[in-house]
Amino acid sequence: MKRFIPALLILIAFAVSCDNGPVGIFASIGSESPIEYKGTEVFKKSTPAAVVSRNGTLYAVITTLWKKNGNTWEKATNLPSQAMYATSAAVTGTTLYVAFLDSNAHSLGVFSTTDDSNWTPVDITFPANDEQVQQLLAVNNKVFAVTTKAVDGKTQYNLYHLSGSFGSPIRTGTNLFSLAYVDPTYYVASGTTIWTSTDLANFSVSRTLADDFFTSITSIGGKPTAVTAFGKVFWYDAGSWIDTNALTKSSKKLYLHAPVEYNNTLFVATNTVVRKTSSVTEVSPIAGYIELAFPLSTTKTQRDDNSLVTATNTVFSATIGGTALSMLTLITENGKPTLYAGSVGNGLWSNRNENGSWLGWQRETD
Repeated sequence: MKRFIPALLILIAFAVSCDNGPVGIFASIGSESPIEYKGTEVFKKSTPAAVVSRNGTLYAVITTLWKKNGNTWEKATNLPSQAMYATSAAVTGTTLYVAFLDSNAHSLGVFSTTDDSNWTPVDITFPANDEQVQQLLAVNNKVFAVTTKAVDGKTQYNLYHLSGSFGSPIRTGTNLFSLAYVDPTYYVASGTTIWTSTDLANFSVSRTLADDFFTSITSIGGKPTAVTAFGKVFWYDAGSWIDTNALTKSSKKLYLHAPVEYNNTLFVATNTVVRKTSSVTEVSPIAGYIELAFPLSTTKTQRDDNSLVTATNTVFSATIGGTALSMLTLITENGKPTLYAGSVGNGLWSNRNENGSWLGWQRETD
């Protein structure tokens, strides 16, 4: 049996803005009266790991698997035998994939369902005894899993592709993996390297960094777009990687993570974390957000240096309690884009856009 040891959370405190005004969507309920919370304290003080959508139904990984019913969340029932905890979830088509643990936090593996009642183990040999599932990812209607294992006293990250079974790792890395797909190429990032592949079997190094590392990669506007721990945004265009100047505040480089695109603007989270490379140790100066209008350019910098402070210290505090975020995702529900944000120790929040305006952050409840 395998005991789950979660990877260190990268804590990201940020806000997202739009055309509502310079202080962004986190200000849109800042002046309203506090919302009465009717859920349990456990849900309120949780740290959500993921929110996904399958056939119009929302699921959340918050220690265990939750399912949204109307305006409230309920713990999912009819789970696989012995399943109590969940660590990650992903969706492709009509299928939900979840990594489960038993009551002793031993790994049960990855299961799939198309009806929320009948669960099938996708690979009874996965993960290996010395590995733990940290992430499930869905890219180009394919499922990937990221595991960790100890190798010579260090943590090795392994990326698997589900094709009948998970089989052997398709890549190993030094950090959590992220993936993007721009037909016909997969872009795979971990640590200092981005690899490319068209068949998930043969990989070529596309970009490497010195004294920096990639934190996220995604496809935005048909271009692979990556952000780094030392303040740069990279995108691939016309056969080469292009990058911005390092984004800074008070002459210190920002830590960037979790890019989200909406309404022709790129929002990128920042956080105050210690970053280490072979020759650099530095504390990122601020937790907040930057706002980059398309098209991106090599000289792009944040729109307003002071807005980072405003968003973090006043607007963000007034709406999501001033804590770092564990996750952010954009899901379209009934034609309306909705942001779901998981805060560290402060529960799950949502903000819906209607007719081009954000309605304001609301705390989700069980």
